[in-house]
Amino acid sequence: TSTTHHVSTMERINNADTATTTTTTMTTEPTTMTTEPTATVATIAVTSRRISGIMYTSETSGNPLPTNVPTSTVQLSYEGQGYTGTIPTELGLLSMLVKLQLQKNALTGSIPTQLGQLTNIGRLTSMRGHLQAVSNRLDGPMPTELGNLRKMTNAFKFNGNLLSQWVPTELGDLVKMKSSLDFSDNPEQTGAIPTELGKLVNMEYMMELGASTSSSLTAKIPTELGNLVKMQQYFKIFSCGGDTAYMLGDKATIPTELGRLQSMRNIFKISSNMLSGSIPSQFGQLSHLEQYFTLGSNTMVTGTIPSELGGLEKLTEFFEIMNHHVTGTIPSFHQHCLLSSVSF
Repeated sequence: TSTTHHVSTMERINNADTATTTTTTMTTEPTTMTTEPTATVATIAVTSRRISGIMYTSETSGNPLPTNVPTSTVQLSYEGQGYTGTIPTELGLLSMLVKLQLQKNALTGSIPTQLGQLTNIGRLTSMRGHLQAVSNRLDGPMPTELGNLRKMTNAFKFNGNLLSQWVPTELGDLVKMKSSLDFSDNPEQTGAIPTELGKLVNMEYMMELGASTSSSLTAKIPTELGNLVKMQQYFKIFSCGGDTAYMLGDKATIPTELGRLQSMRNIFKISSNMLSGSIPSQFGQLSHLEQYFTLGSNTMVTGTIPSELGGLEKLTEFFEIMNHHVTGTIPSFHQHCLLSSVSF
């Protein structure tokens, strides 16, 4: 009987100014066995119209993360292996680490402040996914020390956890960030969106500031986010759980300054909040937007639909204003747009 068993392997990275040997988990080599089958299936991908997911490997599922990782390690990936327990503080000793991926496990507890010592995270800009802990059960506040990771350029992602507070103001120091800043779907999250995020002026792709059903954000959308003029795709401030889920304050309005994001091409979404005031006419300056202009379910917004929204002349898919208190006519660009939703 022939059975394939997946094992971990070593990987070398050649770089002139860093250690050349690193351990990675998850790169596998097949080994053929001709005895009675003793190996188990390592990974099963399940997909259908409604279900997708990964079954964890039997070797690691239910185990804590290793604490004896060599200090010469430069990249570490434990994605989707079913690890449990807390993130070891010992990971903070890996001073040469440029990439850390902990997503899709069952990790609990708080994020160690020691991760703020990994100041080489992101040093190799050609690597993707610098720091990710998506879809775990991490709780507590995000450490202010993570603002020390100033070499990061992409993928600072802690969405899908149980973090109790909004992100610290120190994350505004990650001024080299260009893509994938995501703190959405943390249902215990409270506090305010830091104005300091407006300092991330090199952001081009994916800033998701979303919440879940029991979240309670208590401040306005910072006008400083209008400084992110290089943003091109995926700018989202939204709730996952309906109109009352993402409370930005009873006098929070949609900042006119967001009309400065004139490089936007895909997915501009400010929806399912409790915003008031009117729709800024400055949004008509988003003239490069091709897909998804969404102001859905902001039930306190009033006034008329600005005629200036006719400036969205490149929009070809999904224009949404879902609000029973807004009046006016659909902008003239409507004849060029394949409307997926127009609601009033």
